[in-house]
Amino acid sequence: MELSAGPRPEGVGPPHPQGAAPCDGGCVRVPGVGSDHIGMVADLAAASELFRASLRDTAELARAVGVPGLFAELPAESPVDSPPTRAGALVNLRMVLGRGARRRRVADSPPCRVRHLSLFAVQLAFVDLLASAGVRPAAVVGHSLGEWTAATVVGAISRADAVRMVARRAELIQSAPQGMTVSVAAGAEEIRPLLDDGLEIAAENSPVACVVSGIDATAFEERLRARGVVHRRLDDRFAFHNRLLAEAADTLAGLVEEVEFTEPAIPMASAVTGEWVKQFDAAYWRAQLIGTVRFKDALATLARDHGLLVEIGPGNVRPWATHAAPDLDTVRTAKSSFEGARDRDVYEQALAELWLHGHEPVWPVPAADRPHRAPRALPPVLTRRGFDPGREHEAVPAAPAAEFPLRAASELSQRLAELWCALLGLDHVDEDDHFFDLGGDSLLGRHLIALVRQHTGREVPGEVVFASGTVRGMADSIQRHLSEGTR
Repeated sequence: MELSAGPRPEGVGPPHPQGAAPCDGGCVRVPGVGSDHIGMVADLAAASELFRASLRDTAELARAVGVPGLFAELPAESPVDSPPTRAGALVNLRMVLGRGARRRRVADSPPCRVRHLSLFAVQLAFVDLLASAGVRPAAVVGHSLGEWTAATVVGAISRADAVRMVARRAELIQSAPQGMTVSVAAGAEEIRPLLDDGLEIAAENSPVACVVSGIDATAFEERLRARGVVHRRLDDRFAFHNRLLAEAADTLAGLVEEVEFTEPAIPMASAVTGEWVKQFDAAYWRAQLIGTVRFKDALATLARDHGLLVEIGPGNVRPWATHAAPDLDTVRTAKSSFEGARDRDVYEQALAELWLHGHEPVWPVPAADRPHRAPRALPPVLTRRGFDPGREHEAVPAAPAAEFPLRAASELSQRLAELWCALLGLDHVDEDDHFFDLGGDSLLGRHLIALVRQHTGREVPGEVVFASGTVRGMADSIQRHLSEGTR
């Protein structure tokens, strides 16, 4: 069964479908490389003809600039009730990310232009899909590579020119000196004193999250481990947003001189300056490749005028926004790599959240055909009681005192709650709280998976841990996995 949401838009940023209103006061964030993962958007591409068509359009433009086979075989239509899948999504994405049974040697890694253009294509497909649902941004912000997608969304550059520049930019990065990029769960000011010569702050994402890049980050990672600072190596081939890219940035600036940029039709917050974009020129894109991503400042700029941020494609900006712009509500449209949810379910959940913010989306399927959760009885302590002053009433039993961090139903739930509190900096969680709603992200998610393995003494895949994003669901899924393994 296909997901259908109105006529296919022509290009990026089409008019609203009949009966739909723009997402008033909302803005969108386009993430960069590192948010992509194996099998991303597989079942969404299978379910939506519009999404597939957008991917094909970008793939054809990529072919025209010498990058054939970006999507060798897009998935065919799949049943709505099919389970989540990691297969059949982006072509060669397992190879592109250098993941699999064993990590590929640097020499065996494919061109990074394939990975960059794949993510660019997926992001534009999400923009087209949301536009067909009547969701149009009031402002846009991009992160790293995502700024090229953002510039396309705001109409400052054509899709064809953007594909050409993204491909050339990736080729220049590929030819730059080898380096490393590390994501760190700590602020730039805290991390800066720990940097070796050659290491730089590549991105300031929030007061408690930054990225470091340089030639060799091995000793730096050891210092982080010694201090108990959560971190993850994003790439051991390239040092993004580092002076190692100086020559590449100079060449890119010369290429950008040949591109015609127009005035943005939608405001765009710059991760280069941290303020609203005034103009795109060669100097801007040179600084964009080599300089620190000032995403924390860009979020603060958005929050001055807007209250809602929609994540376009894979990624989770909520943890950064929670600290950098706490008044900015966030909505994600795609699942993380280790979640067991279906892409289409996460997308429809995003539309539901937009509806809660006052937007009336064009739903992908008729309401009568959408799955509904069965109603669940309220706990006794939440049952409403009437009071008639004209008659006597039995005493109302007091609610049991809360036990922190959680009044859990099992030892495993209790331990999970404690891990959540430690990772997310919370004093209390509820069994039905969602990890990503409380500020969890891919970095903390991977750390949680490692802690679960340490606690259970067993290898528990990420898809099992995150089959549900709640404490209750995680405990049930992990317990089933452990029980099945002992039979």
